[in-house]
Amino acid sequence: MEIKTTLKRMDVVLAHIQYLHHTKSNIKCFLLYWVGAICLFYLKGYRPESVEKWLSLIMYCGVISVGLLILVAFCILFTAVLISSPKKGTIGTHEFRILDDGFWEKTEIKETLTSWNKVRSVWINDLFILIKSVSYFHIIPKRSFLTQEQFQQFYESILSQWNNSKSHNNAHAL
Repeated sequence: MEIKTTLKRMDVVLAHIQYLHHTKSNIKCFLLYWVGAICLFYLKGYRPESVEKWLSLIMYCGVISVGLLILVAFCILFTAVLISSPKKGTIGTHEFRILDDGFWEKTEIKETLTSWNKVRSVWINDLFILIKSVSYFHIIPKRSFLTQEQFQQFYESILSQWNNSKSHNNAHAL
């Protein structure tokens, strides 16, 4: 199967927002920031004397953690906008093909074949099919397809090839 599409800068931004939303490491970062903020206050000499003050400290540090996560997300999105360029092959015309040995992408600048064992995650939402590999982040907009069924079929084909390669690799590992 193959599809040809045009990626826009807004596609890259929205895909990164979706990726940030699905990244499990965000919870770990939030907890790390939260515990770190509490420890920092404690090491700086702030010692709450009551349960209410401890709860206030915990809530305050939670707000700091959320703020730090928002700042990090903003930096990631800002970087995504900066690197989105037709000269780098991130935006513009893209061709995608689902092959037995991997996921093929061609732009005006580059041509890559990502083997299925290099794919880390595949997911779908209302706007995109997103494929995260070791070195690339592939974005396939829903608007590239004429129907919802074609969009879903392309996703299921990617998922099937990826899952088949995982079971094939596991069979060799036995």
